[in-house]
Amino acid sequence: MKTMIVDALILGAGPAGLAAASALGRARRHVLIIADSEYRNRASHAMHGVLACEGMNPIDFLTRSQQQLTALYPSIRLESDTVQRAARIGTPESPAFEIETATGAVYQGRRLILATGAIDELPTEIAGFATCWPDHLPPLSTYHVHLALRARCFNDRVIVYTDGLLYTEVQRCEAEKLFAPALAQGVTLQHTPISRLEPLPVEKGPGVHVYLEGGKSERVDFLVYKTLTRPASAHLATQLGLQISEIPGQGSVIACKEPTGATSVPGLFVCGDAGSPIKGVAPAMAQGLCVADVVWGGLLEEDKS
Repeated sequence: MKTMIVDALILGAGPAGLAAASALGRARRHVLIIADSEYRNRASHAMHGVLACEGMNPIDFLTRSQQQLTALYPSIRLESDTVQRAARIGTPESPAFEIETATGAVYQGRRLILATGAIDELPTEIAGFATCWPDHLPPLSTYHVHLALRARCFNDRVIVYTDGLLYTEVQRCEAEKLFAPALAQGVTLQHTPISRLEPLPVEKGPGVHVYLEGGKSERVDFLVYKTLTRPASAHLATQLGLQISEIPGQGSVIACKEPTGATSVPGLFVCGDAGSPIKGVAPAMAQGLCVADVVWGGLLEEDKS
């Protein structure tokens, strides 16, 4: 068993963790990144909203970023492993943390950054859903009215599947009122329950076959589902004494202050999807940079004493 002491331990090598590592590496701080190969967007073919990388495969983006960081900054080290235990070993005035991985390695750091991302909670009641993911489908809320209006900008045919969740005529009338702005623009509501989903063969292009109860089926080019998410490192957050906050309609996040990522534990920070309801590559990178700036400043202050 080995022990390695660094300025910052970063758990997660996604956009948030890599952005934090890049800023700290540039400041010549010793950083250890520990991450496994699981990423929330691993099944996506292209990412958007990142300048100069529009349409780039997200795994290619991460691989290239990881290689670039370790090549440019000798003080950054990347380990492929899974963290199983995390503990506080310092004091509020001089924070320190210890982690243990699945391979038995033990590492210590003056600061700890959780950038482990989020996990989607997929529905289990619709047969074939997991096979079709990440081609997605939504429960009703004003958010989904907005989503339907956005979808209408790209396609003349937009269907909102309520999956039989509206049992009474009163409920369906309320849905009609809620979706009135979207219905006025040609969006339709389909109340028949879904029996199963099947992805179209690759040679027929992207899309999903939606099979409804009663035997009817429809082909859709793109199916959207608003998932609930939870932090991938919720178990580590619990070990460290952090709070998990529930956000109605969205899931849960590790409680932290944005944009600094500071938590109730001195020296412990959260950035990216693990601590924010705003999911995306660009926001995660921005949060990682903010956290790195605070961490660097704290280390400088501590070094003066």
